[in-house]
Amino acid sequence: MSELQMQQSARAVSHRALVILTGLLIALVALLFRTQSLNGIERFDEFYHLLAAQGWLDTGAPTILDGQYTRTQLFTGAVKELFRLTGSETVATGRMLAVAAGALLPPVLFFWVRARAGWLAGLVVAALAILWPHGIEEAQTLRFYTWHVLFVTVGALAIFEMVEGRAGWGGLALLAFLAAIYLQITSVIAFAGVLLWLCLAHVLPWMWQHRMRWRLIGGTLVAAAAAGAAAWAAGILEALWAQYRWVPGWGELNQNNVTFYHKLLRDYYPMLWGLFPFAAIFAFVFRPRLASYAAVLFIVILVGQSFGGMKAARYLSYAMPFFFIVWALALAGLARALRGPVLAGLRPLDPTGHGWLAGVAVAVAALFALSVNPFFERSVDTLRGKPFLSWPVIDWYPLHDVVGDWAEAPYRVTTHELHTIAALGDFDALFSAGRLTELPPFTEFVTDPRTGRPVFGQPGSFAAILRCHPEGLFVTETREWDKDLKTALMPVFDASGRRIAIRDKDGLLALHWSGAGVSEAACAALPG
Repeated sequence: MSELQMQQSARAVSHRALVILTGLLIALVALLFRTQSLNGIERFDEFYHLLAAQGWLDTGAPTILDGQYTRTQLFTGAVKELFRLTGSETVATGRMLAVAAGALLPPVLFFWVRARAGWLAGLVVAALAILWPHGIEEAQTLRFYTWHVLFVTVGALAIFEMVEGRAGWGGLALLAFLAAIYLQITSVIAFAGVLLWLCLAHVLPWMWQHRMRWRLIGGTLVAAAAAGAAAWAAGILEALWAQYRWVPGWGELNQNNVTFYHKLLRDYYPMLWGLFPFAAIFAFVFRPRLASYAAVLFIVILVGQSFGGMKAARYLSYAMPFFFIVWALALAGLARALRGPVLAGLRPLDPTGHGWLAGVAVAVAALFALSVNPFFERSVDTLRGKPFLSWPVIDWYPLHDVVGDWAEAPYRVTTHELHTIAALGDFDALFSAGRLTELPPFTEFVTDPRTGRPVFGQPGSFAAILRCHPEGLFVTETREWDKDLKTALMPVFDASGRRIAIRDKDGLLALHWSGAGVSEAACAALPG
């Protein structure tokens, strides 16, 4: 090997090492942002995986009381294995699974975008992914959403590599999308975006250049119409539409709010969202195929989620990597186009003559523009341990202290079943009209298969419980009691003739009832 070849080989090795070290540094910074609230108060859905994993260790199945939590059972199984390996069954331990995927996403985006569009684009997309506030929040939540985002991103990037001629990425694309669909059925929207881009970037141009283009286009339209008609006649489209638009009772407020995600982006990313159309144009000029791919996927997911029934910030998360890719390409393209004129114009301010001070000035200006966006402030706040949610989360573990000697009450009713299990160990019935809308046939005292406990939503049903059970305990949050429950339930308690006492502390409220007399008729109407 010649000296020149040895030098070139050494430079290549050094470059690969630099890329890998940069990726590791990005992962570490992402980890720093995503581990400041690991011991934060549990949110409701986290208890499904926490309690089911603990039950799995004890019983060999993902049990919660007399029920089982079977959704995303592989994720719950991973939580269980993590508990078994570490010997720790805390929520902080379980959250490390979400942290892992959340910390992997920025370096994955960096490696791929750098390879396709250069260092600057790679670093920008990594910075946006690191500072993504909802990504930081989801990474510290014992749920599967960070893995869903990672799988969709990897699957989409692998498909792009396949289309660009690297067929070996096909297996990864298939596995990633299957995993994403397993976690969230809405992943098919992302796949629809991939298909749309393939049609726009490949199929339609091929058809248009074909000498029989009108027959091909017409035949395709007729076949698509026939397939749609057949699916409609078979009831498939109606069933899919019903699933797409379905919401439980607590989600009805935003079911038809098609501007929900637009407002979310406007509020968190006012500059990035307002200028996104221009960013897409600049990105397209810089890297046409990659920019069009990312833009189409983001727009399809955004539109698909906007017209769907369920709305929440986490349901748009799998679109955000493509949003960040578009902006990274746009900024890298602008930097390349403007670098010469800008540095030349700022040269009088730089006595060194090397352009360093001018580069620093541009970097400071860019950081300032970034910092005025609310998402930047929210992200930095997480390093100080500031809670992400504006709606305060109540810690239910002190419930045992609030309840005190009432813990021995023979019948327990709660409005937060999983919190009550974690704090007291068990309950007898859940009072929640919202939860009832999740459980067919949506009738009073239907059994929730996840806990094996009955659910009711009408004050009249609570009256039957009071007539049947002479002593019992009702637990809820103070803010819920003050807002709605007191007005709805106090007439029921007053009419029952039971003696009641209330304890209220740290946002938790416990109500104990007692008295003589049992109505056999009321007991006969209750389950069990």
